[in-house]
Amino acid sequence: MRGKAESLMIAGLVISFAVPLYAQSIPFIQNKQEPPCLALPALASKQITSIEQPSAKTIEEEKTSKKIFKHLYNIPRIDEKKEIRAKWTEAFRTDVWSPYYKAKEVEGKVCDKFKVQVFSIKGRPQLEDDRVSYIFKASF
Repeated sequence: MRGKAESLMIAGLVISFAVPLYAQSIPFIQNKQEPPCLALPALASKQITSIEQPSAKTIEEEKTSKKIFKHLYNIPRIDEKKEIRAKWTEAFRTDVWSPYYKAKEVEGKVCDKFKVQVFSIKGRPQLEDDRVSYIFKASF
């Protein structure tokens, strides 16, 4: 019983692969064109006499098309933090977030001063609420 099931399965697979291959059309016979492999000797008989240099006009057109492409398809990146900060400054006529950014800048400088490196393990302090903790990272 098992042998019949396997043979039926194999026959089904063979038929399913053979039918799509047989059903495909051959384009050069239907269009009454000669096959592409016969057109190669005609191309080989032509000789290339000189290589054309691109003119200055085509180079300029290419540059302008690249500029247009960059302008249309490269969306400018907007820094949302700067934009929000500018709106707050506009609303209150002073930079409200200045103390926060100064504190973060000082924190970054302090953390850079207290970096620790032991062999391939690097440690950096992280300031949290009321405590300082070191975070160590190892590179392999």
